[in-house]
Amino acid sequence: MRIRYSILCITILALALLPALATANARLIGVTPVDGGCIAGPTTYNVNEAWDVQALKTYTITFDNVTECSGPTINVMLQNWYGTFVDLVATMVSPGVYSFQYTMPEEACETMPIRYCTTPGYPSTGYVVGRHDTGDNFSHLRLSAWGPGCTSPTVITCPVVPVNATTWGKIKILYR
Repeated sequence: MRIRYSILCITILALALLPALATANARLIGVTPVDGGCIAGPTTYNVNEAWDVQALKTYTITFDNVTECSGPTINVMLQNWYGTFVDLVATMVSPGVYSFQYTMPEEACETMPIRYCTTPGYPSTGYVVGRHDTGDNFSHLRLSAWGPGCTSPTVITCPVVPVNATTWGKIKILYR
């Protein structure tokens, strides 16, 4: 009985994680400022790529080679470093090519992967948009601070949230 239960649990977990691990077909081919925002990239970090953008500016994000879903619009999602997400809708530009506009929030930091063919409210659904050149690995929007004339982008790092020792003590009491 335990073996069957374990196999069932592993199968359910694998099915839940499968969309998150899916290889992307789509490639991020354009990040264009709408209202004078700074842009740099794409640049490679590790095996992924980043497009440096500016907070409080609006960008049109375009990706192609979408084969997993179709229609005049598809659901997309931007995820941030803290694990929260924003559900958006991309509009078909031509078959397999979609775009959407997004204003980068002031409190954003680090990188933001883009998912497509998502189910609104469910961050583990869909596929992560890949690199512009190969479609492999991931392409992210990266929030950066800029020098004069949109020069010298510097990544805005997320603040480290200190752990309050008294909070951990209260949690331990609840689970004793």
